[in-house]
Amino acid sequence: MLNGCIAENRQEDKARTHVSYSQIQTYMICPQKYYYNYILQVPVEAEPEALVFGKHFHFAVSEFYRHWQKTASKMPLESLKEAFSEGWKEEPVDIKFKNGNTPESLREQALSMLEIFHAARVPKEVMAVESVFDIPLVDMETGEVLSHTLKGSFDLVEKDDDGNVVLVELKTSGRAYSPGQIEYSIQPSLYLYALWNLEFLSPGAEGKIRYDVIVKSKQPKLQTLFTSRSSKDVQKAINLVKEVGRAINLSVFYRLQGWQCGDCQFRAICE
Repeated sequence: MLNGCIAENRQEDKARTHVSYSQIQTYMICPQKYYYNYILQVPVEAEPEALVFGKHFHFAVSEFYRHWQKTASKMPLESLKEAFSEGWKEEPVDIKFKNGNTPESLREQALSMLEIFHAARVPKEVMAVESVFDIPLVDMETGEVLSHTLKGSFDLVEKDDDGNVVLVELKTSGRAYSPGQIEYSIQPSLYLYALWNLEFLSPGAEGKIRYDVIVKSKQPKLQTLFTSRSSKDVQKAINLVKEVGRAINLSVFYRLQGWQCGDCQFRAICE
């Protein structure tokens, strides 16, 4: 019962009944960050630049794919850039910048990255863009229906030239991804489970996944990585969700110090 601890610690919040990949990932990165964010819901003074940047970049790319879905043609590059710039200009939260970055320098970086993306990507048959799901989570080995649902959204679901359904994850990153970053991630496994439940794929079918990683370097580049997931991988992910849930119910919220502290919104509280 992953969220039972939340209701116990915050009696006024009785409606939290879902779990997401972001929640699980946050707990695995630092249980104390999970505690501050999802249980105490501590307000933050500023959001990390990477988080805000990624949000607006994702929005612009989603507009690109929606345009393709409606017209079967590429959105003009200037329209794509404008989709980012308008949201970035009106961002309401304070941003925690690093490495001497400014709002304008990051905007220019985003526009360069969008140029690379626009030149490289020719979509196939777009099936879903930023599609939100909230579905029952069931242990496939035991048939146990977990007390919380799985919530998330697909960046993109499309069909390739051979008619295969492909789950596409868009990432912005300061450096290129290593193969291990996607091979050991539970996100594709949980999202394959969602694809089954939403009938994009037959239950139990293997899932094909593509990662589009836009690297935020001086000369931006698009890194394309492929992986796949099976029903065995899905069950492993569900088992991990259950184990994390047990730890949360036992109020296991210790601090993990490391690289993750640099951009953490709760660093001042921890220290």
